[in-house]
Amino acid sequence: MGHLWGPIVRLHPGVRPQALESVLAGVHSQFVKSDIPNRVCLLHLHDQLVREVRPALLALEIAVGIVWLIACSNVAGLLLARVAARRTEIAVRSALGASRRRMVAQFLTESLLLSIAAAVSGLGIAALILRISRHMLAAMLPMAQNIHLDWSIFAGLVVLTLLTALTFGTVPALLAAWAGTEAGLRNSGRSQTGDRRHNRARAVLLVSEVALSIALLTGAGLMMRTMYALRHVPLGFRTDHLLVTSLTAPGGLYNDQNIGAKAWQPLLDAVRQLPGVRDAALSTVMPLKHPIEWQTIVYKTNWTEGDVDAVVRAASPGLMEVLGIRMHSGRFFNLDDTPTSIPVAVVNRVFVDRYLGGGDALGKQFRYGRKAATVTVVGVIDDIHQDTLTDASRPEFYLCTPQIARDNPLYLAIVSKYMELAIRIEVAPGAMVAQLRRQIAEVNPHLAIGEFSTMSEAVEDSIGAQKLAAGVVGVFGGLALLITLAGLYGLLSYLVEQRTREIGIRMALGADRVAVISMVMRQALLLMALGAAAGVCIAFWSNHLLHAFLYGVTASDPWTIALAPLGLVLCGLAAAAVPARRAASLNPVEALRAE
Repeated sequence: MGHLWGPIVRLHPGVRPQALESVLAGVHSQFVKSDIPNRVCLLHLHDQLVREVRPALLALEIAVGIVWLIACSNVAGLLLARVAARRTEIAVRSALGASRRRMVAQFLTESLLLSIAAAVSGLGIAALILRISRHMLAAMLPMAQNIHLDWSIFAGLVVLTLLTALTFGTVPALLAAWAGTEAGLRNSGRSQTGDRRHNRARAVLLVSEVALSIALLTGAGLMMRTMYALRHVPLGFRTDHLLVTSLTAPGGLYNDQNIGAKAWQPLLDAVRQLPGVRDAALSTVMPLKHPIEWQTIVYKTNWTEGDVDAVVRAASPGLMEVLGIRMHSGRFFNLDDTPTSIPVAVVNRVFVDRYLGGGDALGKQFRYGRKAATVTVVGVIDDIHQDTLTDASRPEFYLCTPQIARDNPLYLAIVSKYMELAIRIEVAPGAMVAQLRRQIAEVNPHLAIGEFSTMSEAVEDSIGAQKLAAGVVGVFGGLALLITLAGLYGLLSYLVEQRTREIGIRMALGADRVAVISMVMRQALLLMALGAAAGVCIAFWSNHLLHAFLYGVTASDPWTIALAPLGLVLCGLAAAAVPARRAASLNPVEALRAE
């Protein structure tokens, strides 16, 4: 692509990249002469491959860790309930001589068996999801075809399984081992002190689950608002019925000829004649699709404050009509702009606002390039999103491709090797690709044709990192919410069962159904309120990790941070309503007999 080279260098151990970069820069300056500023820059290959998705993968790791903590807290709560339910059994074992070490070993073994069963099930689900979503991952992640389950995954799963069993099985095991034998044998195995201790531990775990869930739900809310904002960004061009591809000419083939007249213009004329093609145009850079771009110097004139850098692009007549970009004033290039006519340029509004103070640019002249060439401004286009949807437009100007002759200082850099083709079609994109490839190959078999894609796909690709992050945080936020609601339901159901006698006495003394329901709901609301307060604090800190993905919303957006806890509390109250109604439906006589 012009004078852009990307060699791959493997360094000897101990060699610093900075030292090699300085050596290569010296060699490069001796052999490469160009009117475009250039330099040598060494980049780590791995960093380049994952640069765009690394923040999203970090968000994935954090979300997985949070959901893992929530799930383990839930399981720990269930194990605590199991310990309380087996108090009589534990007391009998202790009375018969079972040591505390043996008790701890028994419960840790049970915890380990649960972890192993969950790990095996999770591994199977992971393999299934990977197989189903491989195509989707290929569109979002670099080298997605190499993603597979290997020995490192299995080793990590074994370590995680053991860690889960030890971390969240130890507390229930210790509580079981240190439970009093006499208290366990008395009152059908119920110990009010032990029950209160277990209930406090489960309540702490549930509050932690609520807090972590709110952190994930807040992140999911921010990403949803970001995606909404990105979907409604005014692009400045039309994406419908627009195909884009790249064309690369072999080096040296047109050294003695003007490639614009010899290759680019005949190809453009042939494509326009195809049935189903409304119009076509060439440009060195298409919006959101370009792998490279060029900047050049715009020298000081009587209407600029000083020498400035601007993005320079070359385009054929008709590009604005093909892309659907609106002219703010003046005109775009036409067939009258030939190599023998006055050199013209079209600038964008940012260029005018920054360097002309928003005044009238038509008819103004400026010089560009190290070997200065002069052009006259004939048009101003509206700003468009050239790089990404989240980046603001930069000062740029277009040169007319037919006017860039071999003596132009930018000829070798921007039109001699690489161009991009935009085609406005009237039929379905899939029906045109094969025909377009054949037509281009017939007109010029020497050109290398890139992949065809629609402009809509280019827009989607430009927000791929945000889509990945939004999907990850959204899915795991939903999982966290379901697990937390299950934990709340389980805790309240257990508490209702424990307080069967108390509820029976209350109802026998005249308490009505509303009073019983209110008692259970108040307990649920208290737990969720504590978790929500802690979750908001965590969200204020953790949301800054998503800063790189956010657009149109801040990490501390008050509406999102307020709505996430409110939504979880409402869902939690709905989950608590079932145990509450069950408690209110108890028959006082049967409740008292149960004890």
